[in-house]
Amino acid sequence: MSKRTTPYSDTELIAVIHGQTGREREMACSELYSRYGQRAYVYCRRILDDSRSAEDVLQETFIRVIKSAQNGEQIINLQAFIFRIARNLCLNVKRQRKSSLIQSDEFEYPHSDNQFENQDLKEVLGLSLDILPDDQREAVVLQLYNGYSYQEIGDMMNVPVTTVRNWVVRAKVSLRKTLAPYFQDK
Repeated sequence: MSKRTTPYSDTELIAVIHGQTGREREMACSELYSRYGQRAYVYCRRILDDSRSAEDVLQETFIRVIKSAQNGEQIINLQAFIFRIARNLCLNVKRQRKSSLIQSDEFEYPHSDNQFENQDLKEVLGLSLDILPDDQREAVVLQLYNGYSYQEIGDMMNVPVTTVRNWVVRAKVSLRKTLAPYFQDK
């Protein structure tokens, strides 16, 4: 079996998954996962704030993408397609959890004059993200943690670019207000 020297494009990966069987399909699925798996996991982890649920959603996301490709579904923007599936699955998980909302007393952290350790800062940031409205949180996570443009986020979330821009700006303003006390010199 000859090895390919150039990587497959997204379109070629989908075509291989659709048209091939056996080792070729397996290699294309592995490439698909290695190309998008980590970013999709980070997104799911930030949205769900639970690694086990994020792993489950990630697995289901790639199962659905591969099934769609195998069934010959036309996938024009693979990255947006993956994140749209992941987003919808995350929203389903969040809807199922709705009855177990975080209580406000979980947001209380002792304040000291010492600098927060990295782990403490991550926890505070995670809690700050959790209190944002869902749309704002998703948009800011996709931009800050995954590096997507407003256009790419709009494609993934199926909303206009101006809406994405507004969500990101509002989320950043809210995060600054929430996190400001942790960065003030006392």
